[in-house]
Amino acid sequence: MTNYQRIIESTPYGLETALLKILSQRVGRANAVKKGEITALLLQMGFHVSNERQVRLAISKLRKDGHLIGSTNTDGYFMCADRKEYEFVKQSELMARVVDILDTVRVLDRAASERWGEGVQESLF
Repeated sequence: MTNYQRIIESTPYGLETALLKILSQRVGRANAVKKGEITALLLQMGFHVSNERQVRLAISKLRKDGHLIGSTNTDGYFMCADRKEYEFVKQSELMARVVDILDTVRVLDRAASERWGEGVQESLF
């Protein structure tokens, strides 16, 4: 079992609902809550989060379910108050990660081509 699988399996049931309850009280970037405070609030609600990655994974799932959860490195997490705030988060946080990943893929593709040539050759056996 991988470390990632252990984190997922040890994530408390109902964590996503509890996070939504916390974040629904934090509308707008000015009301953001940091990971440490989220963990403390979850503990008050009876959730023992053993790894902050559990919180990040739960927030990622909530976003994929369509919840407009914003974040910045300096402010923490919050529910986007309006379209302008969402667009700010999209451009400054989300798209920046996409561009970084694409840059990494391009460099690795180039390195793979230099090492092994272009494309994948099918095996005859």
